Amino acid sequence: MTNTPHPRRLSQQERLLLGILRAGNFRRLPAWKRTKYEFLLEHGWRYRPSRLPKHIKRGEKNECFNNAFELALNDHSLTYCEGFVLNRTGKLPIHHAWVTDGTGRAIDNTLVESASAYFGVPFNTAFLCRYYLKTKDITSMLDDYEHHWPLLRRLGDKPEKWLEPKGCGLARLT
Repeated sequence: MTNTPHPRRLSQQERLLLGILRAGNFRRLPAWKRTKYEFLLEHGWRYRPSRLPKHIKRGEKNECFNNAFELALNDHSLTYCEGFVLNRTGKLPIHHAWVTDGTGRAIDNTLVESASAYFGVPFNTAFLCRYYLKTKDITSMLDDYEHHWPLLRRLGDKPEKWLEPKGCGLARLT
């Protein structure tokens, strides 16, 4: 389960998304140790797209971070994940959040049609609760510009504080 995915085992959409993330021509601010794409490649996992289970209610449109956090908060068997997805018709990655149930499955209650590729990082719910209480805002963990991108700086070097091992996906990205 912790193996890096072999390129032939990835779908065409997954290979496309991985190639975009690996391109590395994204702008890095001087204070950053890494970009959000580099962070994802360093700590990210591949998840399998799936249908929304019948017992999970669809969330608000364009509120993926809040929708995924609420699911993880209300159901301890689910883990909040944040990363990038590629929709079935697009060629650009979309910054997005979903949950997983520990089987490598992406459970997405925001997108009406699940994306074709999900690459993300699983976050510990207790860490998210403390972080959101401190910042008074449910926001993106990978692109938290209002708090000076803590994961792209020193906090990113301390996965023991934020990583949720039970939420790891099918295979590591790197």
